[in-house]
Amino acid sequence: MIKSVICYSNTLQYQEASAYIRIISPFTVKADYGADEYYHLPLFFVLGNGTIQLIWGPGGHFLQGALNSYRVHLVSCASGANSPNEVGCGSSVNVGLNTSFTATGVTNLLRYKFRVEVYDAGNNLVATTEDVDAFATSLRALFPVVRR
Repeated sequence: MIKSVICYSNTLQYQEASAYIRIISPFTVKADYGADEYYHLPLFFVLGNGTIQLIWGPGGHFLQGALNSYRVHLVSCASGANSPNEVGCGSSVNVGLNTSFTATGVTNLLRYKFRVEVYDAGNNLVATTEDVDAFATSLRALFPVVRR
């Protein structure tokens, strides 16, 4: 019975009830970022009045030192939406090794589609987040307090 599985870029390790088994791929000289490997890089947003804050993670430790920079790509803006002050609609901005980004000057209640891309030292794309539809708002939800 397999209790756990750990997958690295060139090693697959799993634990059975009595022992750890380690399988090393033939690609041990260089990390292989192929189509057979997938790392989920989550992207979240926090809305504000005229601002959208993007947060992603977990950082660069999963690429074993190959991470050089993150780029925030504003895929699209809704019709009539202002471009953020930091990046234009349809373009990207390099945010270095930061794992958050705040877009300011956005139009409240209109959609902005963002993606974060991960690049290595050779300027090769090695990972990307899913596209996220985000929006800003000045509206706040108030919930009544009920006491018994």
